[in-house]
Parts: sequence; structure tokens; C-alpha cells
Amino acid sequence: MKGLITWSTIETFDRWTNHQKEKWKSLGYLPLAKDSSVSPLRLGIDLLKDFEANRVKLDLKTVASRIQVPWLLLHWKIDVTVPSCESENLYAAANKSLTDLILLDHVGHLYNAATRDEDNYQTLNKIIDLTIKWLQQNIN
Repeated sequence: MKGLITWSTIETFDRWTNHQKEKWKSLGYLPLAKDSSVSPLRLGIDLLKDFEANRVKLDLKTVASRIQVPWLLLHWKIDVTVPSCESENLYAAANKSLTDLILLDHVGHLYNAATRDEDNYQTLNKIIDLTIKWLQQNIN
């Protein structure tokens, strides 16, 4: 691997309350929306079992401290889905000589691209251009 780019990355896989985990175990899945007719998406029980069995191996702050390639962390300052402090905490654990953190304004977790009508993908295109420029400057 020559480099790493993460957009709105999570800091930890342990994102659920004990109550949610108990529901997950009893149902065999965790629904991703209160109304399953709106979003039939579910997290299967194997995901929770895998996380619990590999908690140490999946500790992202520890992993961040061992990354030895150029790393770009891109995050939106006001991201309600994954708060920007999660990327900031990974950056704090990372090798600063190889890692760049860019916090962006006026953009949400979906890069203002939930629909074409939002901004005709202009924001997403700017972020892709920013990412390509970083790649050109940091990856041989």
C-alpha cells in the first residue's frame, strides 16, 4: 500500500449502546431505522460477534498509530453522522509527518451529494479534485 485516504472515518467500531447491543442479540440483527418499511437495512449479528471477538485487533486508534504511509483524513467540520472529532482523534494518534487532516466547511456527511439537486455534485467534484491533488503530491 502506498497511501491511505479516509473520508469521514469513524474512530471506533464500538458505536452502539448496551441497550442496542442487547436488542441486536435478541433479534439477531440491528435495524438501521426505527421504521423498517422506510429502511429495511439491518446489521447482522455476525458483525457484532466479529467486533466482540476482535476488539483489540479492530482498535482504530492503535491501528492509526502504526500507519507508515501517507494518509489523508478528510472530514466535514459539522458532520452529524460521524463527528469530525473522530478524525481529529485518529490524527492525534497518527504519525504527523505522514498524515494530513483537512476539515471542510459547508458540507455534510454525504458530501452534498444525496441527490443531484442538492448542488449538482459540485461539492463532491471539488472534494474528488482535492483528493486527486493530494495523491499527486504525496504518492509516488
